Amino acid sequence: MCNQNIECYQEIAENLRDVLDRFIPYLHTANLVGTAGMASDLDSNVDEDEICRMAFGEVEEVLSGIEDGMTSYLENQLPLQGVVWKQLCQLEKEEGRHQQHTTQSLRGEKENLIKQLLDYKLTTAMRAFDTTKRAFFLSWMRVKLEVAQLDKLSHLRGTNEEWMQEPCIGLEHFLREMVLVYERYFSGPKSDLYDMFRLPYVGAELLLYGVPLELYDGDASVFPMNWVYSVLYEVYKQLPKFSRMRVLKILGFHNSKNAEILSAMFGTNFLKWGMRHIKGAYVLLLSLPGNLRMEMDCEFLMLIDTEGTPPRNTGNLSKDDGAAKEKPKQSWSKNARLRNASQLNGFKVKTSHFALNSKSKKTLKYNKNVAQRFTNNLIEDCDKRVSEKLKHKECYSDSYMRELLAILDKGLEVLKGESFMMNPKFEAGIKGYICSKALVSFQEVQQLLIRERETKERFLNETKDRHILNFIYQFRKRHQCQKAAQSFINLCFKPTAEDFIYSSLERQIFDDMLQNKNARLYSSPKKFHYGLLKEMLLKDSFENFHEYLQSDESFSQKSIENFIRAHLSGSVMIEDRREQRMHQIFDWVKRCIKQASESSSGAQSNVRLLLEKVCISLESLGKMTMPTQILEEPLFDISTHREYFLADLQESVSVLSSIAQEFMENEDVIEVPDDLPNKLEDMLYDRVKRCDKRCPFCKAPCDLEEKEHKVHEAVVHRPKGLVCYTNANSTTLSHNTCSADIVGQN
Repeated sequence: MCNQNIECYQEIAENLRDVLDRFIPYLHTANLVGTAGMASDLDSNVDEDEICRMAFGEVEEVLSGIEDGMTSYLENQLPLQGVVWKQLCQLEKEEGRHQQHTTQSLRGEKENLIKQLLDYKLTTAMRAFDTTKRAFFLSWMRVKLEVAQLDKLSHLRGTNEEWMQEPCIGLEHFLREMVLVYERYFSGPKSDLYDMFRLPYVGAELLLYGVPLELYDGDASVFPMNWVYSVLYEVYKQLPKFSRMRVLKILGFHNSKNAEILSAMFGTNFLKWGMRHIKGAYVLLLSLPGNLRMEMDCEFLMLIDTEGTPPRNTGNLSKDDGAAKEKPKQSWSKNARLRNASQLNGFKVKTSHFALNSKSKKTLKYNKNVAQRFTNNLIEDCDKRVSEKLKHKECYSDSYMRELLAILDKGLEVLKGESFMMNPKFEAGIKGYICSKALVSFQEVQQLLIRERETKERFLNETKDRHILNFIYQFRKRHQCQKAAQSFINLCFKPTAEDFIYSSLERQIFDDMLQNKNARLYSSPKKFHYGLLKEMLLKDSFENFHEYLQSDESFSQKSIENFIRAHLSGSVMIEDRREQRMHQIFDWVKRCIKQASESSSGAQSNVRLLLEKVCISLESLGKMTMPTQILEEPLFDISTHREYFLADLQESVSVLSSIAQEFMENEDVIEVPDDLPNKLEDMLYDRVKRCDKRCPFCKAPCDLEEKEHKVHEAVVHRPKGLVCYTNANSTTLSHNTCSADIVGQN
């Protein structure tokens, strides 16, 4: 039966071989891209779509120039992995071995290399690599780079030495370039860098997608601590909450095929160059299927693999071991070591691991001390600012938190200038702690303000009616005080002040008018009338002479009135004198009010008694009489607070003073004498007034100046026809005087 089956299989194979031999010569070869186009022409569904084609174009853009040679592409597009970086790593290892004997030349050479790395500008390939779509882009990158590697390996089969030294580009070179760009951020200026804080997120996405994360560069012997921490922190944020993770790490010898073991166990793919895996340490994150999660008691499995550790016969035990270990919080670590090594070699490996861990611990200790000192100072500054805000006891405002964040940002900028490796978790943690602490303080003050406001509102609601009644009572009381003060000023003080001001003006104006030439004119009635007749003669005005003859008394009064008007229109003495007297009496009344305030005792006083004290003091200062009978009215018979009433009285005096000042500035000086008690016209007329007796015939006035004379005499009698005598039978004016007719025969 078995022989028959074998013969059947052989027959089928021969038939297939014959068919292929007939059809192969007629077939056309096509690459992978070409088959996609053929499938589209045949209306066949393939997994290539528009996004996949866009990713292929982006891969072509990133790998543009690789056909010119691997070495040229590495130098132009991935320059950070060149000779400068390797020299810097070698110097750092030398510096680590001889920390106490570091020379000045070694430090200068290191600074020069760092300066060369800081001049790096992001290349076109890295810009496109950081911003493209992940899934299709990485698949096409793997395909293109593997094809390039196979082509390169097919030409390097000559000698093994040439094969090992010839460079080739893989996906790990782009990832390593991204790591170096990020690490450069912590040692160079922060202003001209290209979106550095986005790179850990990209690395976390690649790790979750299945791309191994390089923990340790086997060629340069470098452990990028900032990069590894930032990427793992991003992974921690992207993983579901309360998820569990186990870590499986394999630390083998240089010839241990750890990656092949993990690939066989979990189906993983680590980075390879030809038939061997690339030297270094890598971490890979796996999401376990549902049937294994219960068995392994976790949802995620992190694999840590080391490749190319130093051989057993090496004499340099200080060389970096290439094994890195990263243990996330609340994870279980299991070391799956190979058991075929001797105890001595295991001790050497552990010693090398201990050296690396000691160096890391020193760095972490330094960072911890710097962070603690900086955090204490920053918390102290923020506490001072919060205390200043709390002193004012104001309601909370969002601007308070913005001020605290500004202080934190300024402090973090200062910290970045030191040799301190800051991570986003530290920055977020310190901001969260300080803001939460300040928020608690602000909330306590806010609650205190709310309680105080509620207490005040409750107190006001309880005493509202009482306060309203008290306010109404005090308002009415104050209104009575103001009314009493205004009434006293208008009814008592104002008339007295007017009498005091104008009583002295009468004699002052009269004496001023009788100065110089006017003194002789108004010295006697005869001289006054002589002056009038002389003036009429000079003017040659018959109307004035006729008016004088008709009534010399009214003509004299009219002349005196014109004289006073002309005198007052050209004199400023009255205004000055009146202003002086007004200021004098207002100063007196203010002084009397002040004396009444100082002499009284007790808070409550009777208004009438206070005003009587003011009137007595004012009468004692000047020759004036206050009408105190007005104070007997009921308006002034009230008791009130002494200071309040005197303040109202003082205010009323000030108002009256300003009104009087405005009145004097706008009043015409000529109208002032009408307000005087005795008119100036009467005073001057009494000085030049003659005897009232007249001649019964010609009406000539008596010219005798003696006050008490019994015989009346006129110096010149008037003609009979001049004033009152007429003759109907004659048309001529009679020139005879009454005195001539009496002496003569008639």
